[in-house]
Amino acid sequence: EDRLPGLHASSLWKICARKQVLLAAQPHISEAEIKNAGNYLTLDIGSALHHWWQNNYLGPMGKLIGDWYCSRCDTVTHTGSQPAAYPKCSGDRRVVYTFAETLIEDKQLNYVGHTDGVIELHNKRFVFEFKSISQSQYEELSKPKLEHVVQTHAYMNALKLQDSLVVYQNKGKQCSWSRS
Repeated sequence: EDRLPGLHASSLWKICARKQVLLAAQPHISEAEIKNAGNYLTLDIGSALHHWWQNNYLGPMGKLIGDWYCSRCDTVTHTGSQPAAYPKCSGDRRVVYTFAETLIEDKQLNYVGHTDGVIELHNKRFVFEFKSISQSQYEELSKPKLEHVVQTHAYMNALKLQDSLVVYQNKGKQCSWSRS
């Protein structure tokens, strides 16, 4: 899907203030985003892992808090933890509840993004960010990456939460080639 206009919380760490001022002064200039086929594969694998964590692990465990969509009636059926059944659609085995990532918009600071969720652990809520990274990056980790700290703080600010949980998963090597 196309991204919403504006600054994105996941990119705040690398924003050049000078560039933003110049783009604002020249609204007819746009940034062309070029993606190559290898990047699409990498992004698709990351998206699949996000779906797994949200809908197959944390949702059924009752730890992921947010909006849940019913695949049968195509509406938000519940806000909170993943529902076991929705009265309108209960009894239908085809009903699947899918987590809807929370849209974060800060109009005052002009950034947008989608948090991977809010986790409830030991009666405390945390901004949850799931990051799938390459094997070489994973092996170098000793603490959360700066860009992910900035991103989670943007979400914490908007959601008025004091803590976050950043989880990294080694997704191996998906693609060693790139074609525009």
